[in-house]
Amino acid sequence: MEHSIDKKKNIDLLDEKILELLRMNSRFTNKAIATVINVSEGTVRRRIKNLQERNVITRFTIETTEMKEAIILSKYDPLNKASILQNLKTISAKVYEIAGKSDMAIMVSYRNLVELNDFIDRIMEIKGIRNTETMIRLK
Repeated sequence: MEHSIDKKKNIDLLDEKILELLRMNSRFTNKAIATVINVSEGTVRRRIKNLQERNVITRFTIETTEMKEAIILSKYDPLNKASILQNLKTISAKVYEIAGKSDMAIMVSYRNLVELNDFIDRIMEIKGIRNTETMIRLK
């Protein structure tokens, strides 16, 4: 079987197929991958080991549905306070005015950093928001 090679990464089409399947589900067995791409299980095992040795694959990971929590502190322009609070309530039901260096705290639950960044981006798009500081709940 002939495979084209990506000179920059030294990864051929077969490696790309293996990586694509592992990106979809890092728990796919070597046998399942071999069946999908029509090669032997040993070939898949050797390819994955080689990809790990070359640091193309640096780790296998999982995603969970477990929710994490963060508090996003924000300062806002007081002239837009009513509008800001109304917009924030569409992002989170837990919006609190606070005293101190920040004007408000927004509590959010998220599954991954992409979702958390989305919350922060949506908050920063609101007219009158000056800045944010995010605190991730550890325990």
